Parts: sequence; structure tokens; C-alpha cells
Amino acid sequence: MAHVNIYIIGCVICLQSLTDCIQSTIGQYIYSYYLLNFNKTNENSTRIDAQAWAQAQSADLVSKKDVFSSFPLILMTFLLGLYINKLGRKCLLICSIFCDTIQMVIWLLIIYLQLDKYWWYISSFISSLAGSDGICHLVLNLYVTDCTKDDNRSISFVVLEAIKAGISSIGNLSVGYYISHRGFIELYYYAILLQFLSILIAILFFKHSSSLSIRRSSLPIEIYSDIQIGNSCCSKMKFPKKNLTIILLILFSYLFSLLSNSALWSNFLWYLLNKPFNWSSVQIGTYNSLRSILTAIFSICGMKFFVYMSVNDSIICSFSHISFIFLSIWLIFAKQHWHLYITLLIIPFLDYQNSLTWSMITKFVTTSEYHLIFTILTMIETMCTILGDGFFNWIYELTVNHLSYFVFIISAGLSMIPLILNIHLFIINRRSSSSSIDINNHEGDDSDLIDCEMSVELEQNQGDLISFQ
Repeated sequence: MAHVNIYIIGCVICLQSLTDCIQSTIGQYIYSYYLLNFNKTNENSTRIDAQAWAQAQSADLVSKKDVFSSFPLILMTFLLGLYINKLGRKCLLICSIFCDTIQMVIWLLIIYLQLDKYWWYISSFISSLAGSDGICHLVLNLYVTDCTKDDNRSISFVVLEAIKAGISSIGNLSVGYYISHRGFIELYYYAILLQFLSILIAILFFKHSSSLSIRRSSLPIEIYSDIQIGNSCCSKMKFPKKNLTIILLILFSYLFSLLSNSALWSNFLWYLLNKPFNWSSVQIGTYNSLRSILTAIFSICGMKFFVYMSVNDSIICSFSHISFIFLSIWLIFAKQHWHLYITLLIIPFLDYQNSLTWSMITKFVTTSEYHLIFTILTMIETMCTILGDGFFNWIYELTVNHLSYFVFIISAGLSMIPLILNIHLFIINRRSSSSSIDINNHEGDDSDLIDCEMSVELEQNQGDLISFQ
């Protein structure tokens, strides 16, 4: 295994978080571009008409961009994740960050040269060739798993997510104010600089996997042989029946959790830009910053409380989904600005499923199977994010003029599924624990009975010996 200092991993996560804050503004740029063009060509139109048209066009572009990159991204995530130890974690981490950097370079070319919109699709395609964020997160999670033990792995993942949220709070607030004064273009230069800094840290401080003793020249032949003999991800892992049931419950809970998150957050920007809120970039940046700060604080406090109370991970996830359902319903009826700020008290407890899934599932697989099961998790995350974002943006495009909150109804319904699955998982774990206790008690009773019989026999033998004497 390759070991890297946990602080170095945290440093890369922080840099990637700042980059994500900048990349998340691309939706605002696309919206402002369409809004400006509509106002130039339709001077007599109302503001409501302009906003509705700009949101519909923006959602259409984003959905097509996601769909265009979905197939290569899913394929490369599977192949790179499956052979991550042969190709090298460090190499894949650098490649994923580099391809993401090329995507932002193309964004700048589109902005400067006013290129056609199909260049947005090309930029997404190039980013997908190295697995994009999915492979980057997979590699970092594998390194975190190597640096932690079973008893502190769950809290480590939550703490890193909280640190990421804290850094994002600074980034979102800074980005919001920067856009209002300087615009978008310079931000993408800063993002490219942050990406190169991440690559430099990876080159200097991340170690190669020990499995890289394999000769590079034989790698394509080995991969071809693996495919020929059917050594796929599923055939390499052999689980007991009980463990397989638990793993499937965790995987499906994770899948529907990601889908519900995609339904809510992929359109949340358009929701803030739409009536009755009509938020500016400063208001959006301030809201996102407060959300990140409160998430960083209260997610850790909540997790510390649950650990102190010895609450099962599946119950923590269930609480997270109940909070998510309440948030979705709240947003349906939100009309005032303060209604949105109330949601900041709920959001910190929404993401426990995504944080805990990685640590929960490691309890039921061996160390040698970590990269395979993590590949499955990354595949699920990639498919749900890319296809889900594209699909729900398309739904929003169809319903923006009549029922703009329809995607929130979908997100609440989808979140019911992982809630039920986690409750079922808790029941299974509780029954297993009860069975283990009963077996141990039964074995203890048997041992006491044996000891009693042995003592009786010993007393009888001693009595016979005395009578003989």
C-alpha cells in the first residue's frame, strides 16, 4: 500500500475545493450570457420573459453538456478504477487534474473567441477522458483509507468533508464578491493556477503504489488477459450471503441518495436566479459561504454527538434523509429571502450518507478489495451525477414556466427510498448483533455446565480414593 501524510491529502482536498468553487460559477456565466443576448435582441421584452428564456437555454446547454460527456466518463471511470493499482494512483490523480485544467482553458477560449456552444461539449469530453472528479475523489479516498483505521475511519471522512466545506465557505464568499466587481474571466485563471499547484504537490509528496513493480510494457497484455478470462470487478469479489445483502443495501442507499441530491442541487442555482428571489452573484456567494461554514461546524458537532451516543451509522444516514425530505418540502413553499436562510440550519446534516458510505462498506470487504468496491462507488457517483444532472436539468427546462419547484417534489420522493433501505439495514444489523450475543451466551452456559460436571466427577474420584485408603 502507498501511504501519504493525511495533512498532504487534506491540502490537495482544500485546493480542489477552491477550484470547485470557481468551476461552479460557470452556470452563472452561461445564464448571464444568454440573458445579455436576449436583452440585446428583444429590447421590448419584460424581465420575467428574459429570465425564463435564459434559464431554459442555460439548463438545456448544461444538460446536453453532461449527456455528451456521460458515456466516455462512465467508461473511463470503470476502466481506470478497475486497474487503478496497475496504472498507479499518483498517475491517475495527476491525469484527472490535468484534464480538468484543459477543460477550463477551453472555457477561456470560448469566452474570449465567442466560440460555438459545441465547444462546451468538447471541453466536457476532454475532462471525462481521465475520469474527471470521480477518479480524483476515488484516489484521494483510497489514500485516506490507507492512512486510517477501522475505528476512526468514519469520523476521518466526516472531518475531511467538514474541512472541505470550511474552505468552500471562504471560496464561495470571495467568488461572489469578485464576480460582482471583476467578472468571471480572471477567476478561471486562478482556478488553473490552483490546479497546477495540486499537480505539483502530487508529484512531490504522493508516493507510487507498491503494485507498480509490474513492468509497464506488460500492462496492456495483462489488462487484455483479465478481460479475456472474465476477471471483472464483480467476479473478483466473493462475499458471504449476509455481507452481500448488507453491501447491496448500502450501495442502493448511496445510489438513490445521489439521485435525490442531483434532483435538488443541479437546479438550485436556477431556483435562486428565478423569481421571486432573483438573487445576484453576491447574494449567491454569501449564501453558499454561510452554508459551507455551518456545514463545517454542525456536521462535525452532529457526528461527534452521534459517536458519543453510540448511534449506528445507518440511523445517522436515516436522520440525514429525514432532514433532506424536510428541506425539499420547505423549498417548495419558500417565498421570502429568510425562508432560504432558514434552510442553512438543515443543510449541515444532509450529507452523512455520502460521507459514511465509504467507511461503512469497508467493514464488509477485505483490504485487497478496497479499490474494487471503491470503483463501484465511484461508478455510481459518476452515473448519478452526470446522467442525473442532465436529466433533472431537462426536467427543469420543461417545467420552469409553470411548476419550477417540481424537481424538489422528485427529490423528496427519491430520498424516501434510502431512508427505508437504511432502516432495513439497521434492523438486519440489530438482528445479527442479537444472534451473536445469544450464541456467546449459549457457549458460556455450555462451558459452565462442563465445568460443573468436571467438578462433580473430581469430587466423586476423591471420595472413592479416600474410601479405598
